[in-house]
Amino acid sequence: MKLESRNDIVNYILAGDGIYSYYSFNKTRSICSAGFWVTDRFLPNTNFIATAGHCYRPNASCYLLPWNATFVEYDIGKMLFHYLSTMDFGLIPMSGNVKPVANIRNTDSKEYPQLRIKDHIVVSSNGAHLCISGFRSHVKCGYVKALSGFKDSGGDYIETLFVVSMQATKGDNGGSVFFIIKISYTQV
Repeated sequence: MKLESRNDIVNYILAGDGIYSYYSFNKTRSICSAGFWVTDRFLPNTNFIATAGHCYRPNASCYLLPWNATFVEYDIGKMLFHYLSTMDFGLIPMSGNVKPVANIRNTDSKEYPQLRIKDHIVVSSNGAHLCISGFRSHVKCGYVKALSGFKDSGGDYIETLFVVSMQATKGDNGGSVFFIIKISYTQV
């Protein structure tokens, strides 16, 4: 989404937009999704975008890749903080020419192209209705099947997984998981 100002065009990043990373050392590329806008009370002038920690590549540049985009143009910054245990979580300090918005991208809907993030929640029961906004799948919804699932992935035992009855696609990782309070309002 672009809005023109007097000096230049401002590009906004929403939850669910793509984050294109390019690692120049071995010329590899990856795509993850933006989770949500984060601020730090100790760094009040720095905005961050939350995403999956496994999207980290050393010194890789991250670029905004909105849904259905055909090319990458706008710099976000480089992921400096990333964790894989106990939570798969990463933060990209925004140093480029992209501004964050506390909304979830839903541009497949003409009526509600953005869903406002109103609050956060802790999901504590099976059967809860949840949705994801991700770069490849866009918005998909399903129901919680298990709150503490596990997986054996090639010898790596991964536990405390959230199991939901929807199939995400490669590139959706890091995107916001949310539920709809009333149409156009969400909690992440």
